[in-house]
Amino acid sequence: MLLSASRPARSDRAIILCTDDTTAGLAAFVAQRIRALESETGPDICIATFSDTVTVADPDIRLLRFSTSDFAGFTARKLPLTTYLKLGLPRTLAGDYARIAYLDCDTLPLNTPLGQIFEDARPGAPVSAVLDCTQWDDRPPPQFQKYWDEIGLGDGKYLNAGVLVFDTQACADTDLFQKCQTAAALFSDKFLHNDQSALNTVLCGEWAPLDLKWNWQMTELPARLVAKIQPHLLHFVSDTKPFLDDPLLSTRSWRRAYVQHFGTLPHFPAPGRRSGRTARHPFLPPGHPRTPLGLLRALNPFNFTPVYQAAAVQSFSKRTLVMQNAIRNGTKLWPPAALYAGEKDTA
Repeated sequence: MLLSASRPARSDRAIILCTDDTTAGLAAFVAQRIRALESETGPDICIATFSDTVTVADPDIRLLRFSTSDFAGFTARKLPLTTYLKLGLPRTLAGDYARIAYLDCDTLPLNTPLGQIFEDARPGAPVSAVLDCTQWDDRPPPQFQKYWDEIGLGDGKYLNAGVLVFDTQACADTDLFQKCQTAAALFSDKFLHNDQSALNTVLCGEWAPLDLKWNWQMTELPARLVAKIQPHLLHFVSDTKPFLDDPLLSTRSWRRAYVQHFGTLPHFPAPGRRSGRTARHPFLPPGHPRTPLGLLRALNPFNFTPVYQAAAVQSFSKRTLVMQNAIRNGTKLWPPAALYAGEKDTA
């Protein structure tokens, strides 16, 4: 239920970020970057929250306060209830907007007006999204396949919920919110990714694919391809966030944008790791990638075993090239559209 709005809707489309008190500054930062790229006739830019203390200084950014009453059936693991707020946007705001683009607060718009995402999203599809980066690689870790099997996805396509485009009427017709709520109540003990798991369980691969450029997930390999692929929107998934207290080397160069905005960055400890280091390798020095190559360099700073290092670098470079070729061979989409139609990949 919507409790209040700072102003009326001015468009039938909206770009919305959801936040609590902890990430309110990040949400405002991203919203301002989006606003700077959009024209005056572009979509509404909104910040949605359950909190009664979040404020927005820019009057052109619409602040939406929601009640938690509709979200009683959701239980968030390791994250605040706000992570599920995106799922209620199409139902609650259907009277204001025909289409809604949702962005996580750890995204970074680059040079493309974000309103163009509505032109790429499939009309009439309840959800348009980008494939999760765990399926970008041709060798996904076995534990992911086991998880996809547990939530009923099997060999289906697993979306990333950091960037979504909702068609509000289609969401109402398919009762998306209620189905996600039911799935969360029944299977929350199996959901590793909260709202993302709920969406994938309900949609079971039946969602409209967006170009990867709209949600370029900045894990180690994709981070090396930014200059070549030129994505529209970076998404600092997991512990790749450059605004964390101890950012990874692969995304540290993007920290400058946050420092320029905030001056002194707020304290953002990395969720699930101690003081920026992984629990698996707590002795890994700050700035070293959390990869076998990064571990090798940390343990061998003076290059005493150059043969092993050279082999690791060569292997890493080959994987980067394989990913780059796969993305480019898929033309606008990767994987190719044929995969979404259940056809054999010929790229």
